[in-house]
Amino acid sequence: MVRSASRPGMLETVTPNDLESSALGLGSDVVAFRVNASDDQPGPGTLVHVETLARKLAELPARVGVVVFIDGEESLGDRAVLHQMKAMLTEYAKRKVHALVRHVMATEAVKQVDGDVVTTGVDRSSLVAVRSPEVIDRTVLERALVAVGDRMWVSPTALVAAVGGVVALFAGSLTGADSDVVDDV
Repeated sequence: MVRSASRPGMLETVTPNDLESSALGLGSDVVAFRVNASDDQPGPGTLVHVETLARKLAELPARVGVVVFIDGEESLGDRAVLHQMKAMLTEYAKRKVHALVRHVMATEAVKQVDGDVVTTGVDRSSLVAVRSPEVIDRTVLERALVAVGDRMWVSPTALVAAVGGVVALFAGSLTGADSDVVDDV
């Protein structure tokens, strides 16, 4: 496994050596980044430091066309995590999408506010929370970084969606059971 350490809230390169792109049906190589949680950005869907992401992408060889973001708590040494990542990469290779992400339905109460007053509840039936891993087309992600403006922290998947990229939801299992893919977002 290739590793390069970084500070919390940044990215760590953690690509396993046995991730063969040709065996997964991909036309390009894959690099995985672990998003290291910081005290103010914990958990899945952690935001990524823009300058670090831009630098890490610029340092990648041209043959790398797919990047995968995993939560800092996950280990590619865990066979279940590696299995899910491979299943997602195989599904990504079959689809005409710019990103493929694992998700869970939104379950927490979401409210609309006006200042500090709750005005109404929000229907959660069409909301999901993105979970790791997130498989993303490098070219579209680089194009999205140009449009980031002055933000310091971003969600790579949200960036891809913001520039019109097609993001699909993957509902696979960590146990190795058959995966179930839902419609594009």
